[in-house]
Amino acid sequence: MVKNTKGGSGHKSQAHKNFSNASSKSKTRISEDADELYAQVTAVLGGSNCHVLGQDNRPKLCHIRGKFRGKGKRDNTLIKGTWVLVGLRSSIETYNPESKKLENCDLLEVYNDRDKKYLMSEINLPCWELFIDNDDKNNHITVGSTQIVYSNDTDTEYNELMDSMIQRTPTDPMNVISCGDGEEINVEDI
Repeated sequence: MVKNTKGGSGHKSQAHKNFSNASSKSKTRISEDADELYAQVTAVLGGSNCHVLGQDNRPKLCHIRGKFRGKGKRDNTLIKGTWVLVGLRSSIETYNPESKKLENCDLLEVYNDRDKKYLMSEINLPCWELFIDNDDKNNHITVGSTQIVYSNDTDTEYNELMDSMIQRTPTDPMNVISCGDGEEINVEDI
């Protein structure tokens, strides 16, 4: 086999045999069990862990399984605000509200924007409103904000400058500059 010396897109790890086509995934995985919850990532920690806020509005410690790391990480990037499906570890431990330890769960699925729209249209849960609000806070979007103003008006200073350029006749000497208050300054005098 010929050694790949150019790297980049011809690199062996990105070969067709290792490529999983994300568009071929035709079906969005939904919760099938009572121990599977929809959640949103609130913080990504080191060591394949992250904090998630579940649909029950309780924080959990999520363990990122091996299929979402390494080569599988390319299509399953976890950042703050990502919607995920997690599986609770109910057989190991039960949730104790007095305990300061977070409830453990495992990552089962990472949702993209297309999957989010499908979930909101097919499954009616009150947690979607909470997740959307958290997305807006993460993106610094406020509802009804007027941060962007669309206008066809041009700047008044630009209009005044263009008018003064049009009114100038070619016979005017180039070394005379007119100020905004009607005063003319000769450049040679300076």
